[in-house]
Amino acid sequence: MGRPRKSDLGPTPTRERILTKSMELFAAKGFDAVTVRDITRSLGLTEATLYVHFKNKADVLSAIFQHLDEQLITPGFSIPQVEWFKAHADLDLASFFISGAKAFFSKTDDTTLLTWKILLTTQYRYKSSRESVENHLLEAPIHFFSGMLQNLQLAGLIGPDIDPTKLGRVLAAIFFQFSFRSMLSSSWKTDSSLLFDELEEEIQSFVDLIQP
Repeated sequence: MGRPRKSDLGPTPTRERILTKSMELFAAKGFDAVTVRDITRSLGLTEATLYVHFKNKADVLSAIFQHLDEQLITPGFSIPQVEWFKAHADLDLASFFISGAKAFFSKTDDTTLLTWKILLTTQYRYKSSRESVENHLLEAPIHFFSGMLQNLQLAGLIGPDIDPTKLGRVLAAIFFQFSFRSMLSSSWKTDSSLLFDELEEEIQSFVDLIQP
């Protein structure tokens, strides 16, 4: 029978509707330019309904960033254990990193793009935005790649003399650049077909440096 479509599962919960509409409005007009009334009127709700689910507009913003973490960041940054790497000693590291990148970025959608826009425009004024940029876009990838390289090293799949923390930052920077350029390309609806080819080349060059 297949998985039922969302529209077949009944009405979308009010809280989710508020989050989705808020993301659209914040991304299009800017957080400061959008009022609670703007959000609720566009949904045919009363302002009191929004306050049932959120303390205020800033709380809506925090919930948007929390949604990003729960749906993309946390599940996407799961580090394989040393035992798993030892059991896959013939692993092609370049292919492993590239397939992981494809799996991660395939989960990005319109919601991810909207959240990205909001983060970039609000990070200088709002604590929740700044913390989300620091934790999700900067620190999480570094922690993920450093931890993965450390486990690869302990499994004997990469050289014993490399510094996993330093090279984790390098690998995170490679992926951040790709992510940033990809999001810009999506925002401006330009062709991004060559971006992943460039990412693959950079990953291969990186792997050539770290393998014994």
